[in-house]
Amino acid sequence: MGRFRTIYHLPMCPAQKDGSYADCPCQKDRLIPKITAKGQTTIPKEVGEALKIEPGDLVVWELGPEGKATVRRAQRWDLEYLRALEGTLSEWTGPYDEQAYRDL
Repeated sequence: MGRFRTIYHLPMCPAQKDGSYADCPCQKDRLIPKITAKGQTTIPKEVGEALKIEPGDLVVWELGPEGKATVRRAQRWDLEYLRALEGTLSEWTGPYDEQAYRDL
């Protein structure tokens, strides 16, 4: 494993009787990078390799129930679709369209 192998002692682990994360089995394969003051983080090498993320790629963050977030590499078709969609939006921004939207 890479440089993120350090396990931080976080408060209250439900798997441990004493509530600590020290030598906790639930932390076995977790990689815990820090968040910078700008809200940025480094994607651990192991995660980047598993997701096939390369420099310049975009990642998609998805928020799920109970505050869980997942991250995945943006698929090329995601970007191509969005660019194609963006190109069609200008046809709906004329003065007649704006007036029609105001009247709704």
